[in-house]
Amino acid sequence: MIFSVSELAQLLVASAVLSYIFTSFVKPSSQDVFSSYKRFDWKSFRYAASVAVPSVILHEFGHKFIALALGLDAHFQAWGLGLVLGLVLKFIGSGFLLLAPGYVIISNVSGPLSVFLTSFSGPFVNLVFWLGSLAVLRYHKNLKEQYLYYFGLFATVNKWLFLFNMLPIPPLDGSKVFLSLWQLLF
Repeated sequence: MIFSVSELAQLLVASAVLSYIFTSFVKPSSQDVFSSYKRFDWKSFRYAASVAVPSVILHEFGHKFIALALGLDAHFQAWGLGLVLGLVLKFIGSGFLLLAPGYVIISNVSGPLSVFLTSFSGPFVNLVFWLGSLAVLRYHKNLKEQYLYYFGLFATVNKWLFLFNMLPIPPLDGSKVFLSLWQLLF
């Protein structure tokens, strides 16, 4: 089985919390930014989910599926502290967003090539989403305003996820990517 029941439950919780956190930062273009602070807004929740969940969860799937393809053991683990920190930042009205809903635990990794491939696969998903969204915006000039807005948000979220994750600071993916690349080349 690719996902255990525990992983599926953790993915569901992480996705719901991410979507809720993003409702403060991502709004459908026709909605006032402050209109949903009084009550829970399902429309904003679904819209935020359509931007945040693919960007973050598919990043983690990138790590998992490349690890599995390499014959390694891998499973998703929600990170409670990261989810709580995101919620606290939302509740205090911080303009800063921290996304750390979980990570993929990979066992049996050996050699710099497998470390490079498994580490870079997550940010690579964000890079593809970022550049793909930019291509849609560039080459499809006749899109409705709502789609232009959506692809602009999707591009922005994925750009920042890619850039942040590629910082060469442990425990971010970039530290493992650059270290393993250095070991491969030298």
